[in-house]
Amino acid sequence: MASDPILTIIEHSQISPPLATVGPRSLPLTFFDITWLLFPPVRHIFFYHFPHSKSHFIQTILPNLKHSLSLTLQHFFPFVRKLIVFNDSGEIRKPEIRHLEGDSLALTIAEFDLDFDHLIAHHPRKCEYFYPLVPRLGTTVKVSDYITIPLFSIQMTILPGSGIAIGMTNHHSLGDASTRYIAKSLVKMGEKKGDDELEQFILSVDCRSRLDPPILGNYFGNCGAPCIVTIECVVLSGVKGFGNGIVP
Repeated sequence: MASDPILTIIEHSQISPPLATVGPRSLPLTFFDITWLLFPPVRHIFFYHFPHSKSHFIQTILPNLKHSLSLTLQHFFPFVRKLIVFNDSGEIRKPEIRHLEGDSLALTIAEFDLDFDHLIAHHPRKCEYFYPLVPRLGTTVKVSDYITIPLFSIQMTILPGSGIAIGMTNHHSLGDASTRYIAKSLVKMGEKKGDDELEQFILSVDCRSRLDPPILGNYFGNCGAPCIVTIECVVLSGVKGFGNGIVP
């Protein structure tokens, strides 16, 4: 490509649940959530074909998406909450997710001048092309005896004339990756290994149904554990490498 693609910010918005549908609430982190308190955020991107103009998206689709998101947040209100971590004052208090009337999540609307088909095609692509499509979480704010940490943000990016990318970033204490980017290899980028060398393949395993008693189906937070498979490099690098790595 002749030059690096450019991301243009169109709009920054704050989306809240409808007034008087949630109210002040607090939710202490569970043992499973606290484990991930200092881990990097969870990020993922969904791509959708949208062969229409930018103006059509902004004038017709975007208002409906904002309205739908607002209605949805009354049922999934932890997404608009802030994580409260208390300073050490002699009393041990669990971090908690706290919601106040008027809390909101950050929504960014942007345009990216990169070909949609290039991003979704099955060929090597530069990782840096995807970074602009996921939003930042926002700024941590220190108050007198605690700090507040944003938990969730969304970015909708228009890829002109062909598609839409919806990027989401959430603090790991809000939820795990049980429904998402779930396996990775420990080989360093660009590293070459011999066929007989051993490779470690890591999977994130959902433990909800594996506990006794099992966690209820409506549990919202984290409940995952790492599963590490050690296998010869030649097996993973073959045509069915991924399948070989995850099948017991």
